[in-house]
Amino acid sequence: MYDQIKTSVLSLVDFSEEEWEIFQGCLVVKKIAKKDFYIEKGDICKDVSFINKGAFRAYYVVDGKEITSYFSFENDYVTDYESFLLKKSSLQYIQAIEDTEVLVLPYDQMQKLYDTGSKAERYGRLVAESLFVMVYQQRNEFVLYNPEERYVHLLSQRPDLFQRVPQVYIASLLGITPETLSRIRKRMAVDKR
Repeated sequence: MYDQIKTSVLSLVDFSEEEWEIFQGCLVVKKIAKKDFYIEKGDICKDVSFINKGAFRAYYVVDGKEITSYFSFENDYVTDYESFLLKKSSLQYIQAIEDTEVLVLPYDQMQKLYDTGSKAERYGRLVAESLFVMVYQQRNEFVLYNPEERYVHLLSQRPDLFQRVPQVYIASLLGITPETLSRIRKRMAVDKR
């Protein structure tokens, strides 16, 4: 159950076996059924979680319309980091799109880990940096690329996404309608011939 996160953590920091045992002792295993929420709008996010298996979709509701902001899969971290850090109400929903198992690191446990030394703080910083980079890259894509370019990039980076996620969610992530996504896919299929 802890093999995946141990591999992930040890790729970031060189914990001794004792430090790993302390870290592992802070984790809580949680199962979230498909369509259940990790967090809902208005909640305060109290943890950061590592996805052992399954998948999440994060989205906002604007004028009654769901707008997907990201997906998280195995070996990813999931949280509403702004809500987590600032202890403020979340503006988004994070929902399981498959039966999912996470290893939860609650805020208070994370703070205790930070007190154990610089390795734990380095781990926290590197996870925060990776979450920041994900958000920053997504923003850049929306500013710099048109929908077809965003689709091509997503296809090259996450081809598995198209097998696991409904097209309507992918279209929402790209900022287009499902019909526009279908047209882009058809046009690209014709261009490949």
